[in-house]
Amino acid sequence: MKSFRNILGAGSCTVALDLGADATRLLVLAPAPHIGWRSMAACVLAPIDLTHELPQHVAATLAERVRELGLRGAACRVTISTDMFRADTASLPSMSDDELCASARFEAQDRFGVEPSEYALQHVPMHTSGGGRGVLLLAASKPLVRRAVEAVVGAGMMPMSVEHAAIAALRGIERWHGESQVGLVACLHVEPRMATLSLLQDGCLWQMRCMKGDWNAVASAPRAPEAVSDAIPLEPIETASPWRWSCLAEETLRCLRQSCGEQVWPARMVVSGPCADDTSLLDALHGVCGVCVAGAGSGRWVDGEPTGEAWASAMGAASLHVRTSSSRRAA
Repeated sequence: MKSFRNILGAGSCTVALDLGADATRLLVLAPAPHIGWRSMAACVLAPIDLTHELPQHVAATLAERVRELGLRGAACRVTISTDMFRADTASLPSMSDDELCASARFEAQDRFGVEPSEYALQHVPMHTSGGGRGVLLLAASKPLVRRAVEAVVGAGMMPMSVEHAAIAALRGIERWHGESQVGLVACLHVEPRMATLSLLQDGCLWQMRCMKGDWNAVASAPRAPEAVSDAIPLEPIETASPWRWSCLAEETLRCLRQSCGEQVWPARMVVSGPCADDTSLLDALHGVCGVCVAGAGSGRWVDGEPTGEAWASAMGAASLHVRTSSSRRAA
């Protein structure tokens, strides 16, 4: 453990904390010779409800894990679940970046009906084919952001940023998933209460849609027993079926049709997020949307412990410190 602390002291590690709706994930990456980056720690803790003050026992558990890993004083990138944000897209006239920043804030205030004193407002530039400037508008309650920061500070780390979980995952896909850099690609980030569909055109964000729903409960809910005992079931109850994800798949198809129309269609879809490890979800999306669907492979972006698509947001947040030239790996 002493050598691990020395590595952190040298400032060569990067730490990410994903405050997801289903769990809290703490990730530590460090550079490794010849292989790029390696996970030094990947811990899953109880979820933190940012709509209420942090319970003492939850804060103590996080602080204890930080102490055990020698992370006190370390800089930390934070992501929070997408259902904690308000998001929408807007098209603004052509202008400079400074003008765009100010205009996007005014547009977000008007679009969401919020005040800057109560909400943190941010925007993400988007790819546009015309002469205007497309932006993704984001708003998060300041008390909610404050609780996220307090959780990190109370655990003994220094928060460097707080961001949208799906956007962080998208950054990870862009950095480690080479196929997302060419053509029109759909990226779907699925969390228990929100699914976020992003369209990338040659690696640039073109469109984003958010779909609210209790997706995890819909997918895992037990089936009601048949009313007639000798009826033939439509599918075996004991086996997984892609049709339990049909609601999300159909909503995704509707969003694709609204965004793409009949002229263009994504060649492939990359899926990430806590719910994305279910192969029946990939089957449902492929069957309903008619595109090639695959997981983002976020558990393989670096060598080490993390496995599964649930780590995509933490990986994407950590990638802010990862050099592209040494980190890009085939998914």
